[in-house]
Amino acid sequence: TQKPTDCTRIGANPRTIDVKRARIVIDGVLTFAIVFVISAVVSYFYSLIAHGAGVVDWGTAVRLGIILGIVLPYLHRRESKTGEHETK
Repeated sequence: TQKPTDCTRIGANPRTIDVKRARIVIDGVLTFAIVFVISAVVSYFYSLIAHGAGVVDWGTAVRLGIILGIVLPYLHRRESKTGEHETK
């Protein structure tokens, strides 16, 4: 027999919890990739237009990708849990 884990004691399916965690990780990685590419392209075009030399600011692209890759999936999950949608 298997020893019950915390999630089975409260009636949750362990596979459901693993799927939710995997979905959060996938959302974070996809958000990071999209934000990274967009910020790299924007910094390149800004540098090209403002300074005449197309240079990508990789540091800013990575930082912005990591920050938004963590924050946006967290906020999306939190919003879907509470069911609150702000409309003004």
